[in-house]
Amino acid sequence: MLDLVVVGRFLRFVGGEVVVEEGCIGCKFGKIVVLSPSPSDFRDLIGSGTVVVRVDDRYLIVPGFVDSHCHLAEVARVGRWCCLRGCRSVSEVLSRLSRCGRYGGWVVGFGWDQEVLGEFITRDVLDEVFPDVPVCLIRVCGHVAVLNRRGLELTRVHEKFPSYVDVGTGTVRECAVDYVRKFIASQLGVDQIAEELSSAVREFLRYGVTACAYMSVDLPTLSALFLSDVVSKLPTRVFVYLEPDAAAKLTELELPPLWGTDRVRVYGVKFLLDGSFGARTALLREPYSDSPSDYGTMYMDLSEFEELVKRFSSCGWQIATHAIGDKAIGCVIDTYRRVGVVASRTELRHRIEHVSLTPPDLLNAIAELRPVLCVQPQFILSDFWIVDRLGTARSRWVYALRSLLSTGAPLVASSDAPVELQNPLLGIYAAVSRGRYEGLRLFEVSSDEVLDVVTALKLYTISGESVYRVPVGNIDVGYFADMIVLSRDVSRLSDLRELKSTEVLMTITGGEIVYEREVKGIEVKRGHLN
Repeated sequence: MLDLVVVGRFLRFVGGEVVVEEGCIGCKFGKIVVLSPSPSDFRDLIGSGTVVVRVDDRYLIVPGFVDSHCHLAEVARVGRWCCLRGCRSVSEVLSRLSRCGRYGGWVVGFGWDQEVLGEFITRDVLDEVFPDVPVCLIRVCGHVAVLNRRGLELTRVHEKFPSYVDVGTGTVRECAVDYVRKFIASQLGVDQIAEELSSAVREFLRYGVTACAYMSVDLPTLSALFLSDVVSKLPTRVFVYLEPDAAAKLTELELPPLWGTDRVRVYGVKFLLDGSFGARTALLREPYSDSPSDYGTMYMDLSEFEELVKRFSSCGWQIATHAIGDKAIGCVIDTYRRVGVVASRTELRHRIEHVSLTPPDLLNAIAELRPVLCVQPQFILSDFWIVDRLGTARSRWVYALRSLLSTGAPLVASSDAPVELQNPLLGIYAAVSRGRYEGLRLFEVSSDEVLDVVTALKLYTISGESVYRVPVGNIDVGYFADMIVLSRDVSRLSDLRELKSTEVLMTITGGEIVYEREVKGIEVKRGHLN
């Protein structure tokens, strides 16, 4: 007998084309085993324990979303930190901080942006309000933070990473930010991290994410992931990319590639080569247009990077390298070309994360090498200042989604949560609108890079199948029974802005309902179709 039957209108991909049809989806042992347009074909397959979900025609069933680059534990932590998104002045930042609780004895805030504040936050301001409590305020990009005097004293981060810390302003960057975050979280046990992961997974399920690639995972967090899966089967699939230090330790154990469980599997290693546009640390060939003395920063010695890529690739691990600026992307391409773009044993293609600024010569190089590309469409709207930062000519090639698709390289999309909200529908909206309705200059200089809704939807669903080599992202026989119910048919919208208000009404992972809202038009019963 079937474990689950879903009846309604559903969207699937057939031969690369999208098809919307009405019928029944039958699931057993976590996979889709039968599709039929007629409910009568299922009557002999339904037992007393079969869950039957009947979905009204006003809604649409689509494959579960795949978020190909996120930070799970950090999503939960940001929920416990003080939210600084949308703050328009330093005084508003301080006001919010005064109303927030402590996290491990610290005042931690996340989400400020100097472009919105009109100025940078400094240590002196924080010291006046919080003279005795350690404070860490992380910029929305996650690449810059500000610490007060007490925070600097506790972490001694300026002694460990002097090149990345300005003691006078309290500003810390890149690897120094990572160190501070780990310092704050170091008091957490595996059980507490597991609780945070469970909380984050619940948030992802609310937005229909049934599989995700978790980047920069350390060993305590990896232990917590497996603990969560063993104690109570994780309701989402997690593809793990380790931080280099953790990968080095696991390499000594000679574990096989792609080891793990059905829900948690280790795929590869994440490297960070440059920073972000917001912090002006993304590595550029030419200086920033709004700061002519800045070219960005390279965070790894290239010879060391190449040796590590070679080492981990030979172990069968997929390499995922953060590269935003055009110079950084070029360095990654050159390294992959020399070492090889395919990992030994697993034949997984190495990845470039963000791949944000890609002028024509880099597009040609990508077309030749064809690494996996992972993009974050929501950056299109968040980086509203990008034309000022890069100038008109370069901005034509920033977040160039259609051009990246034309290279033939595997392309997947993500949120980079908590940098952006873990809602793929907002990413799809950004990809298809490109700031048109927000009046962004980026749309004016690169409107031909917009995608249609179906193409953008593929980046969050079936495109993940070839990258992770597992049957995700489609509603068809043999695929995981991962699907969601949307509040409207996104394949035929009269106004693209409707994507922003489209809601996930139900999430199903492995044939089990893991999230649902009480709405009219969705009926859940056991044992019969009527």
